[in-house]
Amino acid sequence: MNHSQKTLVSIAVLTYNHQNYIEQALDSFLMQKTEFDFEIIVGDDASTDNTSSILMSYKERFPKLFNLNLHSKNIGMMPNFISTLKSCKGKYIAFCEGDDYWTDIKKLQKQIDFLEKNEDYAICFHDCKIFNQANNKLEEDNITKSEKDIYTKSDLVTGNFMQTPSIVIRNNFTIPDWFKKSPIGDWPLYLHLIDDFKIKKINEVMAVYRVHQESVWSSKTDLYRLKKTVKVINIVLKNIKFNTLDKEKLNSTKRGLKRSIRKIKWSWFRSLKK
Repeated sequence: MNHSQKTLVSIAVLTYNHQNYIEQALDSFLMQKTEFDFEIIVGDDASTDNTSSILMSYKERFPKLFNLNLHSKNIGMMPNFISTLKSCKGKYIAFCEGDDYWTDIKKLQKQIDFLEKNEDYAICFHDCKIFNQANNKLEEDNITKSEKDIYTKSDLVTGNFMQTPSIVIRNNFTIPDWFKKSPIGDWPLYLHLIDDFKIKKINEVMAVYRVHQESVWSSKTDLYRLKKTVKVINIVLKNIKFNTLDKEKLNSTKRGLKRSIRKIKWSWFRSLKK
């Protein structure tokens, strides 16, 4: 990808109908204290609420910082993700969706300082809190478990343990054709770019991941999520090189997911017969 000499970091933001949350996200980027320039790339997938007008008002106030991709019709999560990635000119890409936000003013600086000094790392992430919209409370992250501070591709094959708003990656990859077929964007992207590089975890809470009923993934049924994850595993097994042990880990995960799918279908079938 073409890097701008001036812009070190691109903040990639995917949004859809986030009018109640997007300002908190954007303000958390604007509060960042950095020794480098960054840009904010927003892909809005034809929101039907006021999200795009909120984005336009920020663009008017900070014209040089914001690059808005306001799609006129809904293109879907993966095409929106890909077009946003392709617009990122920075040497690094930081992720945050429009309903999440950052909490530490030095978040970007800390992560970039680490990656600049450690070229054998492709990804840097950190701890997050969870904001549960249903009860309006901040909670500990009980969704993802990450106990160590250094990870490899072999750790990543067992599943994604990193929350999106915590992640910074090196922008030194190309987007392969197979990626467009994946129903999930983040995990296969990390598997694609990690190769022999490592992942660093900073043990500080510097962002909040919001859980709410309208979110694209959380709002789907368990069956939907399991089926899509099986599809992703099939895609990465076919298109990414893994050693024998990692392949077996992925196949084992796939078998477990398929068992869960059968259980859900069976219980649904039994409930129909009652």
